[in-house]
Amino acid sequence: MTTKEKEQLIVSQFCQDLGIMVTYCEHCCDWTVHCPDCNHNFCGSGCNCGYNTYMSRQQSKLIELLGEA
Repeated sequence: MTTKEKEQLIVSQFCQDLGIMVTYCEHCCDWTVHCPDCNHNFCGSGCNCGYNTYMSRQQSKLIELLGEA
């Protein structure tokens, strides 16, 4: 199994467990979580929905999980 395939499995499970969307951002060259309200991707900033702290925490968790792959 390639690294990309492992990452996709981790991301899929992460999305399923948390019920949030995660996509690969070509600009950032990394997986990024999306706001559960407006689906804007995190990419280090956020949105105006009030989920920035939540998205930041989830992004950190995702990066940690992917680092263990």
